[in-house]
Amino acid sequence: YVVDLLRRMRDLGHKVVDVNEGDELQFAKHCAEVDTASAPLRDCIGNFTGYGKAEPGSLSYYGGKRAGKLRSHALETLEPYKFDS
Repeated sequence: YVVDLLRRMRDLGHKVVDVNEGDELQFAKHCAEVDTASAPLRDCIGNFTGYGKAEPGSLSYYGGKRAGKLRSHALETLEPYKFDS
């Protein structure tokens, strides 16, 4: 994803990118919702889950169909980004 974004930036002559705050908050909310929905996984004992003490919305999220659609849309439209040349 990052490599594809960097290629698009190069092709368009952009050197600096940031994410629009609204899009960033929307994706963070999505990640927290997915994590909360997977609450049983937080109860597993292990280093990754903070030994069963991880707070809702705090675990790493590696994607899924919705995240894939968000990434594809972002790369196609570049709407979530703001660029400085």
